[in-house]
Amino acid sequence: MARLHVQWIKEDGWEKAYEIFYRALKKLTAEGKEDFFGGMTKKGMAITRQGKNALILVYRENDPLPVTAISFLAEGNFQPYADLLKGVPEEKAVILNAIAVRPELWGQGYARESMKLCVRYMKRIGLNSVVGTVHPKNSACIKMLECVSKDGTVAMSDPYTWETPRGRILERRRFAFEI
Repeated sequence: MARLHVQWIKEDGWEKAYEIFYRALKKLTAEGKEDFFGGMTKKGMAITRQGKNALILVYRENDPLPVTAISFLAEGNFQPYADLLKGVPEEKAVILNAIAVRPELWGQGYARESMKLCVRYMKRIGLNSVVGTVHPKNSACIKMLECVSKDGTVAMSDPYTWETPRGRILERRRFAFEI
């Protein structure tokens, strides 16, 4: 695998981070934002997010397009994750909002390696847990999360359904793991 390097983009407020994230997605693929994250809308995300966001773009050497775009929410509603976090203070956790890999690079380990870079950074700044949601049948993503967790395990909730702001019904599972 080619050597990877990271570009960290931090923005105040969701609107700027949201637009930067989708500009990155457009760089990743010609399919555009709707095919990748149709359920994410400004209105829906504004409900759950206030404050600073972080967007991480990961590049290969000599490749002008990012191989992955990863967005994190530094603050948010941690209440649904309380049982999975097992007492970890909110200020020590971060929400993995989304990860996108260029489609022609799927299955080559770029998500795992990109997340490992992110985990190293998060440890340095004092974070120790990651939470988020995943589709129950997305075994590739679940395996990647296990690979980047501290002890190879990820606490998962039972599956549930979630209605997006646009009315799509999605199956999800909440997850949490230590880094």
